[in-house]
Amino acid sequence: MRVLMYEGGKALDKVPIRCAAMSACTLEQVLFIRNRGFEQYYSDMTTSMEKLLRSFVNNSISPEHSVIAFDADEDKPIGFVFVAIKEVNGRLLAWNGGTGIIPEYRGRGLSKQLLGEVKRVIVKANVHRAWLEVVSANKPAIAAYQSIGFDIVDNLIGMTAKEDWNPHAWAADEADGRQVLEMDPEQCSRLPFYREDAAWCGQWHVLKSRGGRGICIRNGSNEIAGYALYEMQTDRHGLVNSSTLYQLEVAPGERDKKATIQRLLLEVFSSESPDCARTVADLSCSEPLTLELLTGGGFREIYRQYLLALNL
Repeated sequence: MRVLMYEGGKALDKVPIRCAAMSACTLEQVLFIRNRGFEQYYSDMTTSMEKLLRSFVNNSISPEHSVIAFDADEDKPIGFVFVAIKEVNGRLLAWNGGTGIIPEYRGRGLSKQLLGEVKRVIVKANVHRAWLEVVSANKPAIAAYQSIGFDIVDNLIGMTAKEDWNPHAWAADEADGRQVLEMDPEQCSRLPFYREDAAWCGQWHVLKSRGGRGICIRNGSNEIAGYALYEMQTDRHGLVNSSTLYQLEVAPGERDKKATIQRLLLEVFSSESPDCARTVADLSCSEPLTLELLTGGGFREIYRQYLLALNL
């Protein structure tokens, strides 16, 4: 437990802030600060205890490394940073799984102090690299993250397809010699063009722990032309009721990028059920052709985010 002094606004000048590991807090305190910290955000982000705990497990949130800030004078939680830490191939990786400040304490410099404390914690833990995603329009949050060393490394997009779903837009030549191969997400990570800087939810180790899938395309020259990482859920009858795409990459030098992307999209969103939920979650915007083909298939943008990374 550490007490910090920070220069806030007129009403909170030099207020002592007590920082504690989330493991030292009650579950009720954590749920309270999580919901209050996300009040008045871009959408209603209120959650339940059950959903919160499930998200902690699914995303490897570490109670020992996550930080809760208290107003030391009133001894009430006023801010949080949820931190995931995971060892992958001998390196410790981290993710900021959410930063929030309750409304009445915003705009007073608290977030920078809280993020500075989190950086101290992950440096002490010998983390190699850390990531976070932030809504592109949230300029104050971006500035706060950049103030402790995070850099913008990619643009991300979220999309969904409903009434305009049109897989016929991705019709590909079945005689072009391309083969679809199922791949474990970890196998995809060994490809020379695997995207290391990806949203946490779309990194291979997170998807593998959640039962995610991988596929690749082998072209007519017997070379791996591209891969996709995704999740597919089925109902009690075994019918696909949701498909979510996280990564789709084409090998550098691949001659027919369009055919490769089309085939990958057809495989990921193969369900013909009109009730299937088809989404794209935090996909890199680095390949304009992928976005063009998704739009042609009936997908519509629902959000934009930046991916930020910190080398330690």
